[in-house]
Amino acid sequence: GINAEYGRLTDSKQTMFGLSLDLVEQLSFYGAYHAHPLNQLVHVIFVPLIWATAVIWLAHAPPLLSSLPYWANISLPCYLGYAIYYTVLDAQVGGAVAVLYGFIWYYCNRLVQNERLSNKRKRGAAAKPKQKSAWTMWRIATVLHVVSWAAQLLAHRFIEGRAPALTTSFAQTLWFISPTFRAPLAAAVHASVSKQLAAWQEAQLAN
Repeated sequence: GINAEYGRLTDSKQTMFGLSLDLVEQLSFYGAYHAHPLNQLVHVIFVPLIWATAVIWLAHAPPLLSSLPYWANISLPCYLGYAIYYTVLDAQVGGAVAVLYGFIWYYCNRLVQNERLSNKRKRGAAAKPKQKSAWTMWRIATVLHVVSWAAQLLAHRFIEGRAPALTTSFAQTLWFISPTFRAPLAAAVHASVSKQLAAWQEAQLAN
């Protein structure tokens, strides 16, 4: 049948870190809350931005050990946890997302480090160093993070007409990437989404 390739996952109900390893189940559940194309576009734009801004916050922390490089801060285990989980969930889809989010993780860490080094050079060059804040990236990230969440909540309220399912950011990104990689998976997910949407619409009519 349509789920034959993914029967190992859907039948076993395996978990990792307390999270389901059923890729079709996860994506179809999320997809049922994001059926409108415009709402999907909003999430394609703002979900990676939420991840990027969170990394910027975490990148302000010092390395986990003093002997480690600047990027070995608390953002590293957060990224590795997500990447390992979704790669185990599906090697092709999860691997692609891990690469994308890994690039974002490294770039954001680099931005924070460049700001840190720039502030050190400016303080060293001035005879009377100015008390300039080293937290510009932090403030920008905070504004963008709030805007990203607001955009998604408004999209759910006024476009989708349904409250959001507050799942992980990686799961949100997987929903948009996976159909382009695995046609059997896309068919299984869309069949499940259609069934869930029909049940939800019936429940709305009954109320």
